[in-house]
Amino acid sequence: MLSISVFAQTDAYQQLQSQRTDYQALIKRIRTTPVRQLDTLVDDIQAMRDYPLFPYLYYELVNRNLTYSNRKQINAFLRDVKEVPIRNRLLKKWLVYLAKNNYKTVFLKTYEGGLGTDLLCRNLHIKRVKNQLDEAWYQQVEVIWLSGYSLPDACDPVLAYWRQQGKLKPALAIARMSLAGESGQRSLSRYLKRYAPKESHYIADLWNQVRRNPVTTLKPERFPFHYPQYDSAIVKWGLNKMSWRDPQRVIKALPKWQNSGKLSANDIQSIKETLAISLTLDNSPQAREWLMRAASPTASQSLWRWYLMHAVKAQQWSKVVDIVKTAPQAYRSSSEFSYWYAKALLHTKQIDQSQQQFGLLAKQRHYYGFLAAAHIDAEPNLSPQSLQVEAASTQFVQKHPQALRARELFFLDELVSARREWFALMKTLSPSQQRAAVRVAYSWNWYDQAIVGALKVGAKNDLAIRFPTAFMHEFEQQASHYNIQPSYAMAIARRESSFMEDAVSSANARGIMQLLPDTARYLISLNGVLRPAFQRHMAHSSINRELVKAESNIEFGVGFLRYLQQKLGNDQVLVAAAYNAGWRKVERWLPKNQSIPADIWIDSIPFKETREYVKAILTYQLIYEWHRKQPLQQFKVLAAKQISPLTP
Repeated sequence: MLSISVFAQTDAYQQLQSQRTDYQALIKRIRTTPVRQLDTLVDDIQAMRDYPLFPYLYYELVNRNLTYSNRKQINAFLRDVKEVPIRNRLLKKWLVYLAKNNYKTVFLKTYEGGLGTDLLCRNLHIKRVKNQLDEAWYQQVEVIWLSGYSLPDACDPVLAYWRQQGKLKPALAIARMSLAGESGQRSLSRYLKRYAPKESHYIADLWNQVRRNPVTTLKPERFPFHYPQYDSAIVKWGLNKMSWRDPQRVIKALPKWQNSGKLSANDIQSIKETLAISLTLDNSPQAREWLMRAASPTASQSLWRWYLMHAVKAQQWSKVVDIVKTAPQAYRSSSEFSYWYAKALLHTKQIDQSQQQFGLLAKQRHYYGFLAAAHIDAEPNLSPQSLQVEAASTQFVQKHPQALRARELFFLDELVSARREWFALMKTLSPSQQRAAVRVAYSWNWYDQAIVGALKVGAKNDLAIRFPTAFMHEFEQQASHYNIQPSYAMAIARRESSFMEDAVSSANARGIMQLLPDTARYLISLNGVLRPAFQRHMAHSSINRELVKAESNIEFGVGFLRYLQQKLGNDQVLVAAAYNAGWRKVERWLPKNQSIPADIWIDSIPFKETREYVKAILTYQLIYEWHRKQPLQQFKVLAAKQISPLTP
């Protein structure tokens, strides 16, 4: 699956393959050999000194015997591998060991900053015990204190001494109590009341009440405003929350707050904007009124966007022209505003101006540029341009020890460690060398790092690197089985993971196409979605393991697209939205009475994430069609497409 084109089939390549095999075998031996017999492996490890991953063997050896009696070897490792990311892993373990076993002097000598709050607190505690206090010590503790979340246990003695020295001023106590309340840490905010003045305790109580039930903010009399900066923050948070839940009640309560003079003009503006957007998304008859109230020169881009879309959705094209002309310049010049302005000019019979606007927009390579090109019957402007790199920079990167380690880790599927090495390398390179590194990563088929790197170095026009034809055979094969367009499936994989095989999201979505294990299991349980042979095989497999295998993940992902087609019809716009937000939400977003143009429906999707997701999928799909030398017609189809109400 992985390319080995960077290596010729030579003696050097054969030697490298042998070293990889020896490395993996030696790692297993180090991990299974009894500690007292580890010395018997030293010669074998030393024999691998010329292999790029020698530091990782060294780490495994030292890590097996992390004791004070082995400190000489541990210190030698920490001294010898300064530039290897794995060093910090061992350093953290060693420092925790030293602190727990009361080796204070060695701890202070070994400690380095930037290793996290737990070790910072251990360091500060030991300094205090050894009477090494200065003003910087107290300042560091103050910074640690100002957290809205619980701190590691190691911080307790440090904070206790700091408080005993009278450093916990009332303002600091109130600030942290409020931070905890704002973060939703109810137990912590209640606990912190013991350190704050009694007359400020209501701040913790109000945060807890308002986060539990924002209705509290509808009653100004509940807020004493003894500490205006905290009261106003609670009120603003609560009224904004209530604006989404029950905007009508906020509309009734807002005049009281305005007349009270307790909220700033910025606070009132924020609440008005949230109200206006909430009413717009609810299709309320009051939406236009509140959009007009909130649409000031200082209003957010989000407010102006929904002000525009309210008129677009109603197809009030003269109003669209007026809104664009009155919007702040920074928003007016965006591609989104430019597109709708051009379309509004078209519908108001200002044909020449419309064509001019569409023509300018069509020169750009993005969703609105492709739509604009469709409106003037022009070809999409892709303007590909290869990333240019200098031979000397490429040679430098290819020979760099960190690049060599990253390469080996990548080819051995130790992908997390590989990325750590690569991140560390990229920080040290010049701009020319970073561009070369992107090209090198691409030559290894390290797609995710090539994609991320291309954006970092400004290589936005290199469509080969930014949109690699990764796993094309697998996509075309599975798309054929499931009647899905290959370019469409590849676009989703590119958006979901940048083809990162081991990707795992915070929600536990896995692999190239970011499938949840529960979704995969559900697909297996259905009839008529997955291929029977694949379905039977997966019913007896570890889903978590299979989802980080490219071939299995692609079939699950393409099968899921088929499932969504069965729910929503063969409509790529709706299926893309459903892949991101779920098909039931998409059903709720469909028009109720009559069809609306697809471009209006897409820009009216309530969730920004889903809205931008759909635009990206359609854009990426066109680029993959171009890669695959297919006709580039989908935006012409989209420009004329209607989204219809759900049929019973």
